[in-house]
Order: sequence, then C-alpha cells, then structure tokens
Amino acid sequence: GLFLAYVLDKANAVSFTTGATIGAVTGFLVSMGMNLTSYGTTHVYTTMTGVFVDVIAVTFMCAIVGGVIGAYYGRGRKVVIA
Repeated sequence: GLFLAYVLDKANAVSFTTGATIGAVTGFLVSMGMNLTSYGTTHVYTTMTGVFVDVIAVTFMCAIVGGVIGAYYGRGRKVVIA
C-alpha cells in the first residue's frame, strides 16, 4: 500500500485509469520478482502454474488499489503537463 502510494504520487497519477495502469505494472513486476525468487529458492511452489496464478492475482489487486489511490489523488489536484 505505502510503496504503491509513493510510486503513484511520484508518477503524478491523478485518475483511476492512470493509477490502475501504473498499479498493475508495479504489482506485476514486484510479484514476478518475489514469486520467481521464492520458486527458485524454496519449495513453496512445485510448478510454475502457482507462480503465474499468484502473479495474476497480485496484479489485479494492485490495479484496483492503484486506481483507488489515483482517483483519491485526483481530487482537487490540477493536472500539470510539462
């Protein structure tokens, strides 16, 4: 939550769509890194199917959370295009 809020603040996400997009990409990259590390170093996952199912679930959750955070950040903010 806090990491995603920080990333969305730095990316200036001020709508549900931009927040969801950035949240999904961030969630995908973080969960791939964590799950592939777990797959390679432990016996938590016996097949890659579990890894990919978890990655899809985390990506979906991060997209929703990112969209909500982006919509919240968009309240009262002016979009600055530089």
